[in-house]
Amino acid sequence: MIMTKKMEKVDRIFEKINGGYLCIMAVVILLILSLTAQSIYLQTDPSFGMFTNYVSDMGAGPVEVKLIMLIQGIVGGTLLIVIVLFIGSDLEQKNEDPTLIKLDVLLGILTGIWFILVGVFPYDPVLPFSFEMHNIMAVLCSSTLSITLFLYGYIEYKNTEIANFLVPFTLLTSVLFGIWITGFTIVVYTAVPPQPFTYAIEWISIGSLLLWLIIHGIYFIKQENS
Repeated sequence: MIMTKKMEKVDRIFEKINGGYLCIMAVVILLILSLTAQSIYLQTDPSFGMFTNYVSDMGAGPVEVKLIMLIQGIVGGTLLIVIVLFIGSDLEQKNEDPTLIKLDVLLGILTGIWFILVGVFPYDPVLPFSFEMHNIMAVLCSSTLSITLFLYGYIEYKNTEIANFLVPFTLLTSVLFGIWITGFTIVVYTAVPPQPFTYAIEWISIGSLLLWLIIHGIYFIKQENS
């Protein structure tokens, strides 16, 4: 009952704000922050790249980079939570199973919280507690994100009111994050050394997520205008 009342309040908010614009805004903000952080970090480590480093390796950089990544985590995680709430509201309008909606929204909110904490704890070996917490938050964030997307892809597939062309993008992004976090977990918690593929799959997964946000953002905007 409480959950229903909360969703009704969320529905009223999204009657005024189309979450599609939030999807596009999230991509723009995250790209600007990420590229700014990289441009600063490259001055201290010119070898930094997608086949030699995790994105999080920038957390070992100067304080300016740490600050940017903190802002990126807080802003990105918050926007993700709002987008998830919008998607839940959208699924309600499409008469989707309430149980599936609640489960997907809950997982999505957890993903947003983990994402914020990924930014709060820099991936810096000089800071052992922060380094370990970042590893844990990264595993939790990517795991719940992969599950959230897989469940949403299933919902998109079975709901006739949702365009079928969206399903492959959702499931592909889910699988990519599943592969990435499996490899990352093995490297972090076993003696297996990281490989170029281990690094690259993270960058590819992030790129896939940004593309997912753009495609779904455009879809939600067109859906409102149709």
